[in-house]
Amino acid sequence: MQNEYGEILKKELILALGCTEPIALAYASALAKSKLGKMPNRIEIAISGNIIKNVKGVIVPNTGGKRGIEVAVVAGLFSSKPESQLNVLEYVSSEDIAKIELTIQSTEIFIVKVKNKSNLYIEITEYSGDDKVRVVIEDKHTNVTMIQKNDVLLLESQEMGEEESYDVYGFMSYRGIAEFAFGCEEQLYRELLDLQISKNYGIAKIGLSESFGMNIGKTVIQTARTSREKAIAYAAAGSDARMSGSSHPVVINSGSGNQGMTVSLPIYIYCLSEDIPDERMYRALLFANLIAIYIKSKIGSLSAFCGAVSAASAVSGAITYLRGGSEAEIENSIKNAFSNLPGVICDGAKPSCAYKIYSSLDSAFLASDLALNGTVAEGGCGIIFESVDKTISAIGEIGKVGMKQTDEVILDIMTSW
Repeated sequence: MQNEYGEILKKELILALGCTEPIALAYASALAKSKLGKMPNRIEIAISGNIIKNVKGVIVPNTGGKRGIEVAVVAGLFSSKPESQLNVLEYVSSEDIAKIELTIQSTEIFIVKVKNKSNLYIEITEYSGDDKVRVVIEDKHTNVTMIQKNDVLLLESQEMGEEESYDVYGFMSYRGIAEFAFGCEEQLYRELLDLQISKNYGIAKIGLSESFGMNIGKTVIQTARTSREKAIAYAAAGSDARMSGSSHPVVINSGSGNQGMTVSLPIYIYCLSEDIPDERMYRALLFANLIAIYIKSKIGSLSAFCGAVSAASAVSGAITYLRGGSEAEIENSIKNAFSNLPGVICDGAKPSCAYKIYSSLDSAFLASDLALNGTVAEGGCGIIFESVDKTISAIGEIGKVGMKQTDEVILDIMTSW
């Protein structure tokens, strides 16, 4: 399974500019406009509740500090490179930014929430004169399943439910990931991981040097003395900047920039602070990235389960590895982490996500401390099993099934004001 794990990393660790839900909207809009061949005068937007939830509170990059569904969709119309997927808004010029609000006002835009679709569902139809183009994205942020111009299908792929779309990851296991991460030729993946480090560290430095959102990272770094505190501060700072509209791209994990930063920055900063050899750092990054993807594959693309918790739980095992922990202690760290914060809700993408990253990573380091001291949340302790795989499956069931109604209630609350 060595090649399979490597291919998953290449597929999931990709660049994205801005929060991935509004960017997916912009991507769909840009694709539709490119096929329409002209600016639309009417746009119909049909999206799932989770898309609404994750677009409502976050600032869309390269829009002049604006937020919202209409902003993301209209910004996509001005991209000169619709094929750039989640980097689509990088190609909006400064001159076009000034046109976004005017275009929103002059264009008929209709938004509806769809039911009985994937948690990640985007359908955008753009009209101009007698022409119309429809673009559908499902399950993953760049998974275009349909492009239709008038009555002609330009692209159609077999529609799969979210559960089926993750079947390709069905072979993943804790033991398989550990064997790959700690035994593979890690040099083969350094270029990919270097990109993750470079981009995510870059936005973290921006978050620490400027004022963004709640300034969680800047607040934590003021009193940070230990490598642990610095590691947490950088991850939070990256989220501060990204959720507040920074135009610096990041390398995501499982479709999420916050998860990409949470799973990589603490490891990088910890290794810098502790002068840990590069090989061990790269192996820790391989492990944490894959464990985070494994956990998320059980939960699903979007849910009421905060992704920072799953990413930070993966980091707990990686930190224990970096501290010289045994195989059992690495496993126990993950179980400890999941004994604490699996009920943290996702109430949409927004600047305060950085606060949840801080809390999740603080818990992750404590989980590692406990494991190295011989303490573990034993099997039968709540939702914790002796097996890490069974524990992760339990977390997945909670996120995908148990918190489904929670997700609906959260959305109702968020759209009531």
